[in-house]
Amino acid sequence: MAQIDAFRSPVQESQNRNHIGGKMNTLVIGYIAAVVAANVVVSIYGPGVSVLTAFMLIGMVITTRDRLHDMWGANLRRNMGALILAGSGLSLLLGGGVSRIALASGASFLLSESVDALLYHVLRERSWYQRANGSNLASSATDSVLFPVLAFGAFLPWVIAGQFVAKVFGGAIWSWVLRPRMAVAALLLCVAMPLSAQVSVGVGEYHNEFVRQEVVEAVALAPSVLGFTPNVIVSWDMHGDGKPVILPQLGRDLVVNFPIIVGFDVGASAGPWDDYAHWEPHVSARVIAFVRGPLKALSVVSWQPMNSWARAVVVKLDYTLR
Repeated sequence: MAQIDAFRSPVQESQNRNHIGGKMNTLVIGYIAAVVAANVVVSIYGPGVSVLTAFMLIGMVITTRDRLHDMWGANLRRNMGALILAGSGLSLLLGGGVSRIALASGASFLLSESVDALLYHVLRERSWYQRANGSNLASSATDSVLFPVLAFGAFLPWVIAGQFVAKVFGGAIWSWVLRPRMAVAALLLCVAMPLSAQVSVGVGEYHNEFVRQEVVEAVALAPSVLGFTPNVIVSWDMHGDGKPVILPQLGRDLVVNFPIIVGFDVGASAGPWDDYAHWEPHVSARVIAFVRGPLKALSVVSWQPMNSWARAVVVKLDYTLR
């Protein structure tokens, strides 16, 4: 038996190395692809779309580099520098308007990565979610200020604020997605987000008869079909462990009298309480009041018919990214 165990050990070690190497290669390819895609889209559509790319793509980039931080260890500085240069270099090869965006992206990433690495190291004893999202707060602020100034040659307060919010929320989503069992969720996110008719993020309060929580939420709405709008909400408890509640829904507006919209949604929710193994159906009524520009206030009351019609209430402020 000892001989068999001695034989298995090198084989298992080799398999583990291959697994880690394959995962690392996937993260590196995803990082470079996201950087190039973001640079190209911003070069074509301008500053306005940079908020959306910050949510969909740069949120993935800043969280991916935290995963690579754990894998690369002592080689982090050298490897991350090469990775940033690779993303900018491939963008530069495309020429045209992408060149300035690529240079601005590379410069802002180099500085923000230094900030991220420093804070990530300070938080090394915390959980993955706290390390990733804590370091992302500082690096997102650095990148959001520097990139628009270098890329567009102007100080754009709304773009800077929108990018910061988008990167923080996008990074929070990707910190959950970039876990070993979340490959399917990652694929669905990559496919669904570009097809969404509207993407928004918000903060507010959730309470039912048992708990009261401050929450942050991201919402993606697909184009309406026959008057019904597929949508999904990803909701985090600010004081939780970083694992969100997922709520896919089908909604319909009943009263549209701008700036007020009244409607309902039918869907289900799953969460970390049972490792997303069980979906709880719900029906909800919502009132939306547009405050100013992309800012709106929402009040939602939901009921769970399979749980003695238990009621929950969410009141929040939303910022529409697109």
